[in-house]
Amino acid sequence: MKKPHLLLILLLSGTLLIAQRAEVKPFRNIIIGNSGSILYDDLNAMPDGSPYDYWEYHWTTNIATDLNRFLRAGVQRIGIYNNFGDGPFNMYGGFLQLDVLPATKHRLFLEANYHRADFCACQELTPYHEKGLNFFGGATGFDWAFSRFFHLDVGMALAWALDKNQEWSAFGEYFIGFDIHLFPPKAMKVIPRGKNVKHL
Repeated sequence: MKKPHLLLILLLSGTLLIAQRAEVKPFRNIIIGNSGSILYDDLNAMPDGSPYDYWEYHWTTNIATDLNRFLRAGVQRIGIYNNFGDGPFNMYGGFLQLDVLPATKHRLFLEANYHRADFCACQELTPYHEKGLNFFGGATGFDWAFSRFFHLDVGMALAWALDKNQEWSAFGEYFIGFDIHLFPPKAMKVIPRGKNVKHL
Protein backbone atom coordinates (compact mmCIF):
# COMPACT_ATOMS: atom_id res chain seq x y z
CA MET A 1 0.00 0.00 0.00
CA LYS A 2 2.93 2.33 0.57
CA LYS A 3 4.34 2.04 -2.97
CA PRO A 4 1.49 3.91 -4.74
CA HIS A 5 1.80 6.78 -2.26
CA LEU A 6 5.55 6.90 -2.76
CA LEU A 7 5.10 6.92 -6.54
CA LEU A 8 2.59 9.78 -6.30
CA ILE A 9 4.97 11.84 -4.17
CA LEU A 10 7.81 11.26 -6.65
CA LEU A 11 5.62 12.28 -9.59
CA LEU A 12 4.48 15.46 -7.87
CA SER A 13 8.04 16.33 -6.88
CA GLY A 14 9.20 15.76 -10.43
CA THR A 15 6.46 18.02 -11.78
CA LEU A 16 7.51 20.82 -9.43
CA LEU A 17 11.14 20.49 -10.43
CA ILE A 18 10.36 20.50 -14.15
CA ALA A 19 8.11 23.55 -13.85
CA GLN A 20 10.63 25.75 -12.07
CA ARG A 21 9.92 29.46 -12.14
CA ALA A 22 12.57 31.81 -13.41
CA GLU A 23 14.30 34.35 -11.21
CA VAL A 24 11.96 37.22 -10.32
CA LYS A 25 13.29 40.77 -10.28
CA PRO A 26 11.22 43.31 -8.30
CA PHE A 27 9.01 45.60 -10.40
CA ARG A 28 10.38 44.13 -13.64
CA ASN A 29 7.35 42.19 -14.85
CA ILE A 30 4.13 44.02 -15.71
CA ILE A 31 0.93 41.95 -15.72
CA ILE A 32 -2.27 43.17 -17.39
CA GLY A 33 -5.30 41.14 -16.36
CA ASN A 34 -8.95 40.75 -17.24
CA SER A 35 -11.46 38.53 -15.50
CA GLY A 36 -15.20 38.09 -15.32
CA SER A 37 -18.04 36.27 -13.66
CA ILE A 38 -21.80 35.81 -13.94
CA LEU A 39 -24.08 35.43 -10.92
CA TYR A 40 -27.73 34.38 -10.93
CA ASP A 41 -30.32 34.57 -8.17
CA ASP A 42 -33.86 33.21 -8.38
CA LEU A 43 -36.42 34.08 -5.71
CA ASN A 44 -40.17 33.58 -5.90
CA ALA A 45 -41.13 37.23 -6.38
CA MET A 46 -40.30 40.85 -5.76
CA PRO A 47 -42.13 42.64 -2.90
CA ASP A 48 -44.78 43.85 -5.38
CA GLY A 49 -45.45 40.26 -6.53
CA SER A 50 -43.65 40.53 -9.89
CA PRO A 51 -41.33 37.65 -10.95
CA TYR A 52 -37.80 37.87 -9.66
CA ASP A 53 -35.01 36.78 -11.99
CA TYR A 54 -31.73 38.51 -11.18
CA TRP A 55 -28.51 38.37 -13.20
CA GLU A 56 -25.29 40.12 -12.23
CA TYR A 57 -22.18 40.44 -14.39
CA HIS A 58 -18.70 41.40 -13.20
CA TRP A 59 -15.78 42.56 -15.34
CA THR A 60 -12.42 43.25 -13.67
CA THR A 61 -9.39 44.91 -15.22
CA ASN A 62 -6.11 45.21 -13.35
CA ILE A 63 -2.42 45.93 -13.65
CA ALA A 64 0.13 44.37 -11.32
CA THR A 65 3.82 43.73 -10.77
CA ASP A 66 5.92 41.19 -8.89
CA LEU A 67 7.61 42.51 -5.74
CA ASN A 68 9.58 39.27 -5.30
CA ARG A 69 9.00 35.55 -5.91
CA PHE A 70 6.36 35.45 -3.16
CA LEU A 71 4.45 38.75 -3.45
CA ARG A 72 2.53 40.52 -6.22
CA ALA A 73 0.79 43.89 -5.89
CA GLY A 74 -1.61 45.70 -8.18
CA VAL A 75 -4.53 48.04 -8.72
CA GLN A 76 -7.86 47.20 -10.30
CA ARG A 77 -11.33 48.31 -11.29
CA ILE A 78 -14.37 46.04 -10.94
CA GLY A 79 -17.42 46.91 -13.00
CA ILE A 80 -20.72 45.44 -11.77
CA TYR A 81 -23.73 45.25 -14.11
CA ASN A 82 -27.19 43.70 -13.69
CA ASN A 83 -30.40 43.16 -15.59
CA PHE A 84 -32.36 45.68 -13.51
CA GLY A 85 -30.68 48.66 -15.15
CA ASP A 86 -29.29 50.02 -11.87
CA GLY A 87 -25.67 49.70 -12.91
CA PRO A 88 -22.99 50.01 -13.64
CA PHE A 89 -21.49 50.01 -10.17
CA ASN A 90 -17.76 50.56 -9.72
CA MET A 91 -15.15 49.34 -7.28
CA TYR A 92 -11.64 50.83 -7.42
CA GLY A 93 -8.78 49.59 -5.29
CA GLY A 94 -5.67 47.53 -4.85
CA PHE A 95 -4.53 44.08 -3.82
CA LEU A 96 -1.57 42.17 -2.44
CA GLN A 97 -1.12 38.49 -3.31
CA LEU A 98 0.98 35.83 -1.58
CA ASP A 99 2.08 32.90 -3.75
CA VAL A 100 2.09 29.60 -1.84
CA LEU A 101 3.76 27.72 -4.74
CA PRO A 102 6.89 29.84 -5.26
CA ALA A 103 8.91 26.87 -6.57
CA THR A 104 6.79 26.48 -9.71
CA LYS A 105 5.89 28.62 -12.72
CA HIS A 106 2.22 28.30 -11.72
CA ARG A 107 0.74 30.23 -8.79
CA LEU A 108 -1.63 29.29 -5.99
CA PHE A 109 -2.30 32.59 -4.28
CA LEU A 110 -3.98 34.17 -1.29
CA GLU A 111 -5.02 37.80 -1.60
CA ALA A 112 -5.90 40.73 0.63
CA ASN A 113 -7.62 43.70 -1.02
CA TYR A 114 -9.28 47.07 -0.46
CA HIS A 115 -11.78 48.88 -2.71
CA ARG A 116 -13.66 52.16 -2.69
CA ALA A 117 -17.09 51.57 -4.20
CA ASP A 118 -20.63 52.81 -4.83
CA PHE A 119 -22.10 49.29 -4.67
CA CYS A 120 -24.45 48.55 -1.78
CA ALA A 121 -26.33 45.28 -1.35
CA CYS A 122 -27.44 46.26 2.14
CA GLN A 123 -30.39 44.10 3.17
CA GLU A 124 -32.05 44.60 -0.22
CA LEU A 125 -33.01 42.19 -2.98
CA THR A 126 -31.03 44.18 -5.56
CA PRO A 127 -28.02 46.46 -5.03
CA TYR A 128 -28.24 50.23 -5.22
CA HIS A 129 -25.82 53.16 -5.45
CA GLU A 130 -24.26 54.50 -2.29
CA LYS A 131 -21.00 56.38 -2.69
CA GLY A 132 -17.98 56.14 -0.45
CA LEU A 133 -18.20 52.55 0.79
CA ASN A 134 -14.93 50.97 1.91
CA PHE A 135 -14.72 47.28 1.05
CA PHE A 136 -12.16 45.06 2.77
CA GLY A 137 -11.81 41.51 1.55
CA GLY A 138 -9.77 38.61 0.35
CA ALA A 139 -9.49 36.15 -2.50
CA THR A 140 -7.86 32.89 -3.45
CA GLY A 141 -7.10 31.47 -6.85
CA PHE A 142 -4.89 29.43 -9.15
CA ASP A 143 -2.83 30.97 -11.96
CA TRP A 144 -1.97 28.50 -14.74
CA ALA A 145 1.04 29.56 -16.85
CA PHE A 146 0.27 27.84 -20.14
CA SER A 147 2.96 29.95 -21.84
CA ARG A 148 5.60 32.45 -20.79
CA PHE A 149 3.48 35.48 -21.74
CA PHE A 150 -0.08 34.24 -21.22
CA HIS A 151 -1.75 32.86 -18.09
CA LEU A 152 -5.25 31.73 -17.12
CA ASP A 153 -6.56 32.11 -13.58
CA VAL A 154 -9.62 30.98 -11.65
CA GLY A 155 -10.68 31.75 -8.11
CA MET A 156 -13.15 33.34 -5.75
CA ALA A 157 -13.32 36.65 -3.87
CA LEU A 158 -15.30 38.03 -0.93
CA ALA A 159 -15.45 41.55 0.53
CA TRP A 160 -17.54 43.48 3.05
CA ALA A 161 -18.34 47.13 3.79
CA LEU A 162 -20.51 49.06 6.26
CA ASP A 163 -23.07 51.49 4.83
CA LYS A 164 -24.17 54.79 6.43
CA ASN A 165 -26.73 52.90 8.56
CA GLN A 166 -24.05 50.50 9.79
CA GLU A 167 -25.48 47.61 7.79
CA TRP A 168 -23.16 45.16 6.07
CA SER A 169 -22.87 45.15 2.29
CA ALA A 170 -21.26 42.03 0.83
CA PHE A 171 -19.62 41.47 -2.53
CA GLY A 172 -18.65 38.03 -3.75
CA GLU A 173 -17.77 36.31 -7.01
CA TYR A 174 -16.25 33.29 -8.68
CA PHE A 175 -14.05 34.40 -11.54
CA ILE A 176 -12.07 33.22 -14.54
CA GLY A 177 -9.45 35.45 -16.08
CA PHE A 178 -6.75 35.91 -18.69
CA ASP A 179 -3.42 37.64 -17.96
CA ILE A 180 -0.75 39.06 -20.27
CA HIS A 181 2.82 39.26 -18.91
CA LEU A 182 4.65 42.05 -20.75
CA PHE A 183 8.16 41.47 -19.39
CA PRO A 184 8.22 37.94 -17.94
CA PRO A 185 11.48 36.65 -16.46
CA LYS A 186 13.51 34.41 -18.71
CA ALA A 187 13.71 30.71 -17.97
CA MET A 188 17.01 29.64 -16.42
CA LYS A 189 19.26 27.19 -18.26
CA VAL A 190 20.89 24.48 -16.15
CA ILE A 191 24.56 24.04 -17.06
CA PRO A 192 27.45 22.08 -15.52
CA ARG A 193 28.72 23.09 -12.08
CA GLY A 194 31.53 25.62 -12.04
CA LYS A 195 30.13 27.80 -14.83
CA ASN A 196 27.85 30.80 -14.65
CA VAL A 197 24.11 30.33 -15.05
CA LYS A 198 22.90 31.82 -18.33
CA HIS A 199 19.49 32.81 -19.57
CA LEU A 200 17.93 31.06 -22.52
